Amino acid sequence: MSVKPQMDPVALVGVMRDEWDARARQDARYFICTDLPRDEQAFLASGRDDYRHHVGSFMQASRFDAAGKTALEIGCGIGRMTRCFAEEFAEVIGLDISAEMIARARAADIPRARFVVGGGSDLAGIASAAVDFVFSYIVFQHIPEQAVILRYFEEIGRVLRPGGLFRIHMNGLPQVRVGRLLLEGYISDSPKLRVLGLRKLPFVRRRRLGTWLGHPISAPAIRRACRRGGLTVTRVTGRWTVNQWIEGRKD
Repeated sequence: MSVKPQMDPVALVGVMRDEWDARARQDARYFICTDLPRDEQAFLASGRDDYRHHVGSFMQASRFDAAGKTALEIGCGIGRMTRCFAEEFAEVIGLDISAEMIARARAADIPRARFVVGGGSDLAGIASAAVDFVFSYIVFQHIPEQAVILRYFEEIGRVLRPGGLFRIHMNGLPQVRVGRLLLEGYISDSPKLRVLGLRKLPFVRRRRLGTWLGHPISAPAIRRACRRGGLTVTRVTGRWTVNQWIEGRKD
């Protein structure tokens, strides 16, 4: 799927939902985590490893105690990481645009986990000031419109309680949009280059925007959206890379 410049939000949500429902029906585990064998045990183990690396270490560094608190996972899929949240938090809300993904997550019957089909451009269905921690990993990179991504940060400010924390992953590569195309800058460290004695060369690639390869977004744009949502950004890592993390709190 490719998107027109500034596609109508309602139409875009419909396309995203249809395409992610189709991916869930085809092979949910593969489209959630493409670099793993399609084995359920390996899939669940990867969720535990990612939780330990991306959530556990963050909470420890932040001195955040999950006991008695509520977490929100944006883009939960079929619950790969959600079950790990449920082991530490009093409640976890898993949100996903795909009803197919959510149906499979609910079928797993994870204690203390509640799964919600999301609106695709907001956190509708989540009450204001109802959660203590918001997390998302390998999700926002699939959204093809910056405005939708930025709205999520304003919504994170709405649903977080004062003092609550957030940690969000996204593509932060520098880019220029030209109509339906995106010119995206990146540094290549390809093994093929290393064979030639070359390392970390800058490249520009041209690609179409879609629901698989979405729109990168810059840290300054996110900071502005966070301010509108009453959020403070406390740390940005991986800036100008595909592994950009935005961390912060609700004031």
